[in-house]
Formats: sequence, C-alpha cells, structure tokens
Amino acid sequence: MKKILLSAAFMAGLTGALSAQHVHMAACGSPNYRESMQNPQFAAEQAAFQTYLDQLPVAPPGLKANELRIIPVVVHIVHDGSSVSNIPNADVHTMISKLNQAYNRATPNIGNLPLSFDSLATDAQLEFRLATLDPQGNCTDGIRRIYAPYATANTYEDKNFKGLSYWDRSRYLNIWVVKNIREPGSSGPGSILGYAYLPGGAQALKDGPVVDASSTVVQAVPAHEVGHFLNLIHIWGDEICGDDLVEDTPISDTANFAWNNPCGSTVKEAVCYDDWQTNPLDSIRRFVIGENYQNLMDYVNNYNCPSMFTRGQVQRMRAALDFYQFRKNLWQQANLTGTGVADGAAACTAYKPYADFWATDNTICAGQTVNFRDGSFNGNISGVTHQWSWTFEGGSPAGSTSQNPVVTYHTPGVYSVSMSISSANGSSSISRTAYIHVMPTDVESKFWGYRDGIEIGDPFEQGKWTVVNEPDPAKGWHRSNVASYTDDFSLVCRNISSVRDAKYILISPAYNMSAVTGGNIKLRFKSAYVLRTGNSIGFDEDDQRAYAIEPDRLLVSRSTDCGNNWTPLKLFTATELSHNTINPNEFVPSGKVDWEQQSIDLTGNNATGSDVRFRFEFTSGGQFNNNLWLDDFEIFSANTVTVEEMDAADLSLSVFPNPVSGISTLQFQLPQSVQEVNVSAYDMVGKKVAALYQGPLTAGTQNITLDRAVFGAAGVYVIQVTLGSRSFTEKIVIH
Repeated sequence: MKKILLSAAFMAGLTGALSAQHVHMAACGSPNYRESMQNPQFAAEQAAFQTYLDQLPVAPPGLKANELRIIPVVVHIVHDGSSVSNIPNADVHTMISKLNQAYNRATPNIGNLPLSFDSLATDAQLEFRLATLDPQGNCTDGIRRIYAPYATANTYEDKNFKGLSYWDRSRYLNIWVVKNIREPGSSGPGSILGYAYLPGGAQALKDGPVVDASSTVVQAVPAHEVGHFLNLIHIWGDEICGDDLVEDTPISDTANFAWNNPCGSTVKEAVCYDDWQTNPLDSIRRFVIGENYQNLMDYVNNYNCPSMFTRGQVQRMRAALDFYQFRKNLWQQANLTGTGVADGAAACTAYKPYADFWATDNTICAGQTVNFRDGSFNGNISGVTHQWSWTFEGGSPAGSTSQNPVVTYHTPGVYSVSMSISSANGSSSISRTAYIHVMPTDVESKFWGYRDGIEIGDPFEQGKWTVVNEPDPAKGWHRSNVASYTDDFSLVCRNISSVRDAKYILISPAYNMSAVTGGNIKLRFKSAYVLRTGNSIGFDEDDQRAYAIEPDRLLVSRSTDCGNNWTPLKLFTATELSHNTINPNEFVPSGKVDWEQQSIDLTGNNATGSDVRFRFEFTSGGQFNNNLWLDDFEIFSANTVTVEEMDAADLSLSVFPNPVSGISTLQFQLPQSVQEVNVSAYDMVGKKVAALYQGPLTAGTQNITLDRAVFGAAGVYVIQVTLGSRSFTEKIVIH
C-alpha cells in the first residue's frame, strides 16, 4: 500500500501524541505483527496465506458468507480460588453469546453505525458452541476449572499455565480465562485484557486466546482476540498509519483509546491518508468516512462500542479457516460430531465428575479454621446427585461428606487433604500433599538481639518457622549444610528451573515486641545471590521471538495478627540481592565474600505488637532464575550496634557537595570508637590515588575534608572507608 508522505512537523506532533497514548495499547497483548514477521517460518506461512487469499474472488459489497461454520470451544478457567478468577458458568455463557453476536452482525450497537460503515459491516456466519464431548468422548459442559494459585498469565512463556489444561487445537478452540495478565517485564498485573496468536504464530500447546476474567462478559475483548486467532491483525496494522492487510478497512493511526465521544454514528476524522485505490470509492472512504473505531479489531475506552467486521475482514477470517489445516478441521462435520456440537446431536447426560478443591486460606495459626471449597467440574450438573468424601490429616473433623466443609487445626504442622466425588456417572479423587500449613502460636519472648543462625537447637530446627513451597515442594526453602555465613547451616531457596512466578514463602516465629517504644530497630539478615544474566531481553527458541526477562525478587512483609494480614516492608530486586559477578550456572556460595548484609527499618509501628511475624516471599523470575541463600536473621537496635555488625545504612556514608569542585566533606557515623580507620580514594580501575585519613576515631559523627587538589583528572572516583575488617564505599564525581 502506498502512502502520502506527511510533513515532518505533522509527523513530529503525531508521534508525540502516539507516545503519550501508548500505555493504552496494552489492552491487547498479542504479539506485534511486524515483530512476528521477523520469524522466517512465520513470515513464509503468512506469505503463502496471502497468496492464497489474493487468488480468491474479491468480496463484493453486501456479501454474506455462504454457509454457517460451527466452531467447538473449550474454556479453561485457571483460577486461585477467588470469585474474581473463578468466574461462574453464567459468565462463560455470556462470553459465548457475545462472540456469536459479534460474528453474526448482531451486536447491540450494530444499528448505530455510520451509513458508510454500515454498508461494510458483514455477517461472518461463524457460530461458537461449547463442546459437549471431551477428547476422550466423555460428556462435558465445555468448561474446565484448574486451581493453580501459583500460575500467572503473561504474554511469553505462557505454556506454564496453558500446559495445565489443553485440548487438541485441531478439534477445539481453546480459550483460557485467567485472573490477570502480566505485561512484559512487570512483576504485577497490568492493563492487558487479552491476547492471542495468529495462525502459525505459536506452538500447538500455546495456540488459543487468553482473556482476563473481568473481560469475559465484555463484547469487544473475546471477539477481538478470536479475530487474531482467525488471522486478523489490529486495524492500525501494528504501526503508525499501518496496513492491516485488509482492502476495505480505512487506515488508522493507532488504537482509538483517546476517542471518548459517544459510541455510534459519530464520525472520527481520519488522521492517515493514502492514494491507493482499486475502485472509485476507496479514495473517498479514506478521506471522508474517518477512522473505523467501531471495528472489533480496534480498541476504544468503551469496550462495548466495537461491533463490526468488514467484508474484507470476514473474507480473511474464513480464508484462514480454509487455508490452515489445524483451523480447517475445526468446522468439519466429523469434528463437530466428535465434539458434540453438530446440529441435531443427542444431548449428553452422563457427566462424570472430576474432583478438584481448594482452601480459602491454607496458611493459618493453630486453633484457626479453614474453609474448603469443592471445585470439581461437571460437579454441578442440574439433576445429578453427587456425594463427597473428604479426609483431613491433622484436622478436626478428620473427615467430612459435606460439599464445602469447615475444618479446625489445633496442632502446628504441615498436613495433606484428599477429596473424592462420585455420582451415577462415575467418580474421581484428588489429593494435595503438604497443603495446609499450621503455624505455632508460641511467642518468642526474646527478640532484642535475637539471632537465628538456622543451627541445631535454633527456632528453625525446632519447627517454629513455616515454609510454604508451591507448586513444587522439592524446590523452595530448605535447610542446607552446603554453605553458610556462620557455623554450619543456612537456608536456601532452590529456584533453578522453577516455573515463572512460583512463590516460595518463609514465615518467622512470632515475637512479642509490645514493649518496644523507640530506638533504631532493624531486621537484618545475610543473603547470597548472583544474577545468571545481565541481559534484559531473552529469546524464545520455540516461538522465535524476543521477550522481556523478569528477574527474581524477594518481598519481606510483617504481620501482627497471625498472618491474616501482611504489610510489605521492603522489596529486594535481583540486582539489590546480587553481590557477586554474573554467573550463568547454579549458584552456591563459596565463602563469606559471596554474602551481603541486608537490613530493614522496623522503627515505629513496624516494630510494635505482641504477635509480630516476618514473611520472606521469594518469587521466581523464570528462565534465568537462581538460588537465594539466607542466614543469620537478627532483630536489634542499631543504636547499640558494633562496628562488625554495621551495614551501609548504619554508617550513613555521604559526601557533600558532590560533585567535588573545591572543598567537600565526607561524613559518616560510628557507634563506637575505632582504633584503626583508613579512608582512601581510588580511580575506577582500582588504582589508589590518595590516602585521606589513617588513625583512630571516637564514636559519633565523623567529618573528613576532601580537597579537589589531591585528585587528578576529572571523573568518577570511589572513596573507601575501612573500619577494622569492614569496608564501605561511596562514589564521587570530580569536576
């Protein structure tokens, strides 16, 4: 497609506007078409498809598809047990209904289109039906529920959650519903509402749309992602004023999130223009009818506004259902019969139940109760009677026949739970080992100067620490005698090869700190960790595309109510934890040089309470994750700290003014007198350039003069303060 060259001033203004709006583009996390085309195999398949499409007769105005095509659907709900992610069946049925409206020119706003777009809006004659037979020929309602609280959805490495539940893509359209979808490089939920791969853009296991749970009942989002599944790209062509490869869609500058006018017949003036035409109407459409924000492959703030596909888009989607064999098989009569969605198919009634369950909270204190929830699918079929049988190790009662029992745990420990469900149509069972974690209520009265070195006889060895390693108990927190900072033992979080976003939790004993009224109180521990790569971008060999690397991270929180609520204290990034050089191999500390002291301020409310616990939550970054080692947990007052116990925060090392152009001051704090203090300056290659102080210092604030004259060339230097066997550094800039 040829485009008119716009003025530099216009384009500069346009680019600025687009940059400001770019955050909204995250609503669809599908791979950028232009980036995907850098994969030679994908590009070749797309070229072959385009050749096939170009040979088809041009769709004339008013064309309707000549036959209804039925697509069997299975919806996999990957949830954490909450009502937010574990959506009801009614929401799934609403999603399917809205899909069918979108693909059959029956959306609520279809009657409000401008006349110019109304003539283009076309019925795709595609009908989506929930499967009634699973791959083994058993009855199903087409909805699978998978309890996986550790599984998070992201637009890369998504086979980690899709692999939990997947049906043959040549027989079913797989749609995954998740609690939220992570943006590339982020450590929390973002604004992505859904994503999907174009045909040939992903391995079979990953092929199928993903939809945010809150968006299943929204008109535009599922229909938009299914459009990608059927080889439509964004209407703006994934670039400014790009080409979406469809003849009759007007060129758009980008997603129309900024369009806040009422949805309907209001025309948005076009931003992009071109001189391409194949018939007299095309140039008129480009200049007159404006941007097609009503198109389902666009995005606007009102997600119920997009309501149409053009005839060119319909032709492209139906061509994809013919060209790609794994799409073509979906709507063949034999497959419709085999998945139970063919017209006239006998109703399936023998629904075998498949057991599943979860607890509303699986980490509690002794004496508290746990609410269990039956999550079996095919377990709530109308007119079918089910029976449940539960077994609770360490619980009271030890068993139950209720659907959703409530159980009390009186004794600290780690316990398993099993459940079976049965009906006249069959039975199944499930067990979760090491599932319920019951913390002791004993309070450690000694907290001042407390240290747990993980040694024999220490609280960890006595079972007063709580460890929750999900999803893989073989990984996560374990006591180790392979490496330590002091004595013989430490804790290691075995994180190599963990799935992305696996969370390994370590909870301290409870401390009675109600008598603490002031003082510079800190939680301190030793850590050892190294980065396995210095890169921020990885490459997926399976899908031949780049993705943002997420690092490991450690979040430390505190609770004063037996773990019912947690207040974050500090998030340690992988860079903050890393003390050594980058090492691509599995990390094991070789000596004290590999360890670093970490501290967290507990002054004020963070240090009060009669039942204070600390939680160390280590989240795996995925491909380049590494082991984390911890040792020597301490609670202490920094006002009484010794030099050997000091960390950088205690020293409060600073230089002012910095940069140094004349006379500056190096200032730091000493908790006690030190007989041997050395202050020196080094250049960035480690060469000593000046000895600034040598001798004893008394406790208190120290001020040492830095004279520009003693330094050489302008640049960056390092000031090193050595106190006995401890060294601290501060960078300065010399003008």
